[in-house]
Amino acid sequence: MKKIILKVFKRLLAATLWFFNKTLYLKIRFYRSSGYWPIIKEPKTINENIFKLKINSPESYDIYADKLLVRSFIENRIIEHNLSKLRLPTILLESENVEHFLRNFRGEESFIKANHGSGMCFYFDGKTQKSLTTKQINLMKKWLRTDYYKFSGETCYKNIKRKVFAEQSLKCKDG
Repeated sequence: MKKIILKVFKRLLAATLWFFNKTLYLKIRFYRSSGYWPIIKEPKTINENIFKLKINSPESYDIYADKLLVRSFIENRIIEHNLSKLRLPTILLESENVEHFLRNFRGEESFIKANHGSGMCFYFDGKTQKSLTTKQINLMKKWLRTDYYKFSGETCYKNIKRKVFAEQSLKCKDG
């Protein structure tokens, strides 16, 4: 019981701190992961420089962080630089909710991903597996509930409209 109360208290404290002072919240997270307090005014390490960019960046990087929006940016660069041999995997399906995704997913071999975070991906083989498992469905629902901006503190994830999508699996010519 004590562990549950402590866990709830920590979450409440973190949410309150996030609400009132995001910079302090992020500094505490930095300290807990690196073991030292970040110096933002005159950063000396690469981690401090990245941290400074994370909290003070004037540029909006969300187009680069959104795995679906960045595709048009990349496709334009492919055309612009005449890189016709470079190709992106086809998006088979994208959706803002899992139920819609499940109704329209045809079970093709693909990578199932979320567009708004890091590490949100799994492989669907399409041969031995004919439909998504309960575990995979729950994982996709968890992804859509996850506000990666609050998790990472990186502003590039702040305004991304959360979606799940299936992306064609690319293969080499020899398999």
